[in-house]
Amino acid sequence: MVQDVLQATIEVLGRQGYAALRVDEVAALAGVNKTTVYRRWPTKLELVSAAFHEIADRAIVAVDTGSLRSDLLAFFRARSEASSPARAAMIRLITTERANPEVAALARSRWEEHLGRVSALVERGVDRGELPAGTDAALVAEVIASASYVRFLQSGQKAEGPFLEAVIDLVLRGAVARPNREDGG
Repeated sequence: MVQDVLQATIEVLGRQGYAALRVDEVAALAGVNKTTVYRRWPTKLELVSAAFHEIADRAIVAVDTGSLRSDLLAFFRARSEASSPARAAMIRLITTERANPEVAALARSRWEEHLGRVSALVERGVDRGELPAGTDAALVAEVIASASYVRFLQSGQKAEGPFLEAVIDLVLRGAVARPNREDGG
């Protein structure tokens, strides 16, 4: 039942957006009574947040190939393959409802979680000596993740294949060539 409701939430959200999402429509699509939905998720925001967490968690894979480049490729490929409908719905939500403070907070939270996962991969690469000590792992993570996000937002295309490889290679080469400097130079 939970999975059905969360999947229905993503579907309705993707079609109509946050403002037009109605819990009774989600419940009908999931084949449950709306009181069942409200018992578990008292507000629309809680329902939408739970749906994104659940769908995004399915896309998370434990990656440790021994190579930062391979880890990043595996991570982004898995996310791309596993979360297309949820990702499309989330991007629609962010672009159409950004002025809503609840939506803005949800978007920030999801983005920070995503960056944290990517940053952890980069930090592991620094620990293995693949990137110089002092590399700003959060910045490397944000540049790679942002390229993926903007590509999808602007063109609807996933960041995969040669594009994904080129972005990761470009960013990693840049990080190797210019480690974070405290002198600003």
